[in-house]
Formats: sequence, structure tokens, C-alpha cells
Amino acid sequence: MKASSWKRSLAASLPVAAPGLLLAAIPFRLFPVCPVPHGAAPMRCYWSGSVLEGFGAAFFLVGVMLFFARSSDMRRGMCAAAVLLAVTAGMVPTHLVGLCASPAMPCRIGTFPAVMVALALIVMGSLFVIFYLGYIDARERRSHEAAHDIPNRQEQS
Repeated sequence: MKASSWKRSLAASLPVAAPGLLLAAIPFRLFPVCPVPHGAAPMRCYWSGSVLEGFGAAFFLVGVMLFFARSSDMRRGMCAAAVLLAVTAGMVPTHLVGLCASPAMPCRIGTFPAVMVALALIVMGSLFVIFYLGYIDARERRSHEAAHDIPNRQEQS
């Protein structure tokens, strides 16, 4: 792998993989959801945390696939899918599974804001990769066209 393609692969994968790991660690390690008392049924925030941990692992895997993808079109497509996946993950604590009803619970104070920040980082990182790869492709296309036009001009003179 050439140095420039290695750097491009890393630039495409880190903005998705790193916040994905962060998202996986938030619900039970960094900003834990409400504790489950012994013998009691888990609250809704516990199940939201479990789902979000899975989403974080999925984002990390998308980041790894971005590193090994060869085509920039494939990378842009995976980043677009990551944006849609982030929107879906954002609906887990808000609409799909939910959190505790009380605004004073740890899941509302710490977990939910941290999850939303991680998801915003994933969306911004994915959009950055989409536009960055589009810019790089356009620049390479212009330089390739310019390189092929030079011999044609010399033949015409």
C-alpha cells in the first residue's frame, strides 16, 4: 500500500471507527445507564444502552471496512449508510426503545447527551469523508485530463 493511499484509507476510516468505539463504550462504561437493582427487571434505558452498544460495534466495523475498501465510490456509499445508521441509532433512545421517564435519572443526565454527541461526530465525520473523497477524485480527474491534453496540443502545433 502506497503512503498516500494508506493516509487516504486512514482518513476515511477514523472519522467513523473512533466515534463508533466511543458510542459502544458510552452506555455501560463511560456514562452508564441507570443501574439495575438485584432481582429487578431492567428499565428501558438498559435496553437502549444494549442496542446502542451494538450500533457502536457496527460503526466500528464500518470504519474497518472503510480502511480496506479500494474504491472511493464504495467508501462514499458506506459513509452515506453510516449517516442513515446514525439517524436510526439516534431514534433508539428517543422514539424506539426510550429512556427512563424521570429527567433526574443518570441515563437522561449523562448517557443520552453523550450518545447524541457521539452520533453527531459520526454524522459529521461521514459527511467529511464523502466530501473529502469527492474533492480528491475531482482533483485527480482534472490532473489526469490535463496530463492527457498536453501531448495532443504538441501534436497540433
